[in-house]
Amino acid sequence: MLVWVIREQGIHVVLGQEPCVAEGSLVRDRCDDAFIWLAPGVSVQSIHRDRGFVAAELDGVTLVSAYFSPNRTTAAFEAWLRRLEGYVRGRDGRRILIAGDLNAKSGRFGSWVTNAYGRVLEEFLDAVELVPINTGGEWTFGNRKGRSLIDVTMAGTTVHGCVRDWNVEVGIESGSGHRYISYRLARRRTVSVGVDRNEKKEGWKVNEKGLGRLNQYVVMHDGLGEVETPEGIVREISEACDQCLRKRESGNSKRAVYWWNEEVAERRKACVRGRRTWTRERGRGRLRSRSETGEAEAADRYKREKKALKASVRKAKRDEWNRVCAELETDVWGLGYKIVAGKLGRLRSGTLPTAEMHRQMHTLFPVKPRIVWEKVRVVPDDVPRVTAEEIRRAVGEL
Repeated sequence: MLVWVIREQGIHVVLGQEPCVAEGSLVRDRCDDAFIWLAPGVSVQSIHRDRGFVAAELDGVTLVSAYFSPNRTTAAFEAWLRRLEGYVRGRDGRRILIAGDLNAKSGRFGSWVTNAYGRVLEEFLDAVELVPINTGGEWTFGNRKGRSLIDVTMAGTTVHGCVRDWNVEVGIESGSGHRYISYRLARRRTVSVGVDRNEKKEGWKVNEKGLGRLNQYVVMHDGLGEVETPEGIVREISEACDQCLRKRESGNSKRAVYWWNEEVAERRKACVRGRRTWTRERGRGRLRSRSETGEAEAADRYKREKKALKASVRKAKRDEWNRVCAELETDVWGLGYKIVAGKLGRLRSGTLPTAEMHRQMHTLFPVKPRIVWEKVRVVPDDVPRVTAEEIRRAVGEL
């Protein structure tokens, strides 16, 4: 079946398990569990074989095909992931893609349940900074016992942005319980230069309206004018974009909550360490007797750290909220206003119904009865003079 799919869809690379393809170049791991198939003419820079996974570097991107049996222990899976982690750390982790049947169920990959393998795999993702590509929704393996999402795809930050059209092939029969997964890997032209990672990224947001305004601007200003140097062209284009396009927001889009502080951060780190220690000890306990492992002690430590984290979060929320409420007396447009505005979200123009708009206007700006002041004719000599003492008393009350 796989040979037919390769010919029909013109596939160049296959990351799979249980080798069954003869044509082209076939690279296997040391246990013959995982393989990488390459179409004729595809050039490979390097190959690495290990137990349970095999890797090939193509055009600066490292592709890894992996397999781990569901009949082995969690401790064995953790040890296998450590070997894989060592290989990833020895490469450029941003330009790596890993795909395979790991029999790991995790919510990060779209699974509706998480098993022991899945929890260990989540720790692996955080350790090597890989990003899941699975979109969820469709199961990848099914038999008479049920259906699940155990075929996973993950990649580094650079390769993740190049993956296109990731899809579970529902309508193609594979001849096994697994479904085929297809996707394209777009090429990204890069230049190796020294980059300051703390430098803010600048640019503009491009859309159809912005491009229309930019086109009108160029026509009205007779192109770029008389520019003879490359620097001048860049300057003119930047000025036109500043006039017609919105600036791109720089920095991390994920903002910390207003009550976050150093104490909560340290408590969270301790809680994560405790959870990982407990996970490792629980896996080791399946190979040895419970008394020989520190599983119970690790579980108690994790519970204490988790309880301390919750208490720290409650205290931070309470203290910061009291401070925000007290700040409203002196600064109406301060943090309290920003929190409320963030909760309400941004309303686009025209999305609010007219009746609701009028109701909000009357609530914010109530109409009071007009005051008719009575005009009284006053003789200047009848107006009492203001003394210096009255002025000092009025100043003191300001």
